[in-house]
Amino acid sequence: MPRHPAPDLPAGAAVWNPDAAAAWSLLFTPIFGSCLQYLNWKNLGEDEHAGLARIWFIFSIVLYSVITVLQVATLRRDGGIPAWFYPFYTVLWYVLSGRRQGSYLRARFGGGYERRPLGRPLLLAVGGYVLLVIVLVAVTLFRAFAL
Repeated sequence: MPRHPAPDLPAGAAVWNPDAAAAWSLLFTPIFGSCLQYLNWKNLGEDEHAGLARIWFIFSIVLYSVITVLQVATLRRDGGIPAWFYPFYTVLWYVLSGRRQGSYLRARFGGGYERRPLGRPLLLAVGGYVLLVIVLVAVTLFRAFAL
């Protein structure tokens, strides 16, 4: 049975590989993956899916910000959050949202779509981690010397 050619992406709608974004979320949290998938959905003109990805993105930022504040406020490395929480939340995001975009692209385009390189988002993620470490070290040192 002949395979029909996949429909083209909208003009200028190259997307980041959603499966790679989900995999990198293991290191950079679902903030990374949900952000890239949100931008992908917007490029694809899928506003309903984009809205859901945006909710995951904002919720993840708030959640990880609260955890970070708890860590700094309590001077505990874990901030009172059990170690299993981080992989659990990442798997939860992947099952409920993260894997959907990869399936969509495979079904709609058969894997033959224009991909954006992940270099810049990964550099920004590394830069964000470096900035976070600098801020956390500065706050910790300030608290240690202010006591």
